[in-house]
Amino acid sequence: MHPSAKKLAAHKLAAELPFDPQCKSALQNLLGFLRAMHWNYWTAHWQVKGQPFYGDHLLFQRLYEGMTAEIDGTAEKVVGIYGSEAVDGHDSIDRAHNVLKRWAENPDLYARAVQTEEELQMLLQQVRSLLDGKGHLSLGLDNFLQGLADTHETNAYLLQQRTAL
Repeated sequence: MHPSAKKLAAHKLAAELPFDPQCKSALQNLLGFLRAMHWNYWTAHWQVKGQPFYGDHLLFQRLYEGMTAEIDGTAEKVVGIYGSEAVDGHDSIDRAHNVLKRWAENPDLYARAVQTEEELQMLLQQVRSLLDGKGHLSLGLDNFLQGLADTHETNAYLLQQRTAL
């Protein structure tokens, strides 16, 4: 199928779905959450110290650099379904800020990182369940969400190995 035909088919599918503000908000929350994780990991990358500083510096760099495509992909899914106004920068940063404020209660960089990965897995399950229950979970979106879950299970493993020292 030609790329423009795929795009048209995707828009037609999204247009056929009844608008559901709960599904839209769930995906916007996911976008804000991912942006908060990215910010948290990038900041931790600068804040690590002590032994083994350099390994931890690189670990957090690996985590935040890997998230750029995830954030972009999530935003593009939201735009594809709800339009470009659904990824308003102020709304997204407000959602991310609320998450970051809650995480700030945990001063340990590593424990907070593990916490973020665990919370993301729960959020992905909730979003997927909501979308599926309302008939708004396309195969592509399902695959995308499962890919996020898979990647972040690996991240959780790396962080748990680091905190097991």
